[in-house]
Amino acid sequence: PHFMLTDTPSSSANGLVANIAATNEEKKEYFQWDLGEIPGVAALTAKIQELGSKDPVACAQYFSEILEFTLKVILGFDADKHSSKPGPHGELEYYGGGVENQSSHLLHGHICCRVCRALCYLL
Repeated sequence: PHFMLTDTPSSSANGLVANIAATNEEKKEYFQWDLGEIPGVAALTAKIQELGSKDPVACAQYFSEILEFTLKVILGFDADKHSSKPGPHGELEYYGGGVENQSSHLLHGHICCRVCRALCYLL
C-alpha cells in the first residue's frame, strides 16, 4: 500500500529551536532557573519566539531533525545504510517527497511512502 505523510513541526515558539538559536549567555539567562524564579509563561513564550525567529537556520535544523526522526523511528528507514526494517506499517520499500514553505514561513514536508509486507493491514 501507499500512503502520504505530512510533517509540520511548529518552530516559531518551540523551546528546542530557541535552544539551538540561543548563545551561551542567552541559554544561561533564559534556560537555567531556580524553581522559585521561573518567569511567567507569557514572558517565557515571548523570549522563546524572539530567539527562534532571529535564526532561521535553527528553525531549518530543527525541521531536519524532526524529519530524520520521522523517517527513522516512525517509518523504520536507516538513512546511513539506505535500508529499512519492518515497522508498524510494514517495511518501507521506497519514499519520495518535498519540502515547502508555508505562508507563515514554517517548513513542512510531504512524504509519499510505499510499504511492502504490511501485515497490520491484513488483520
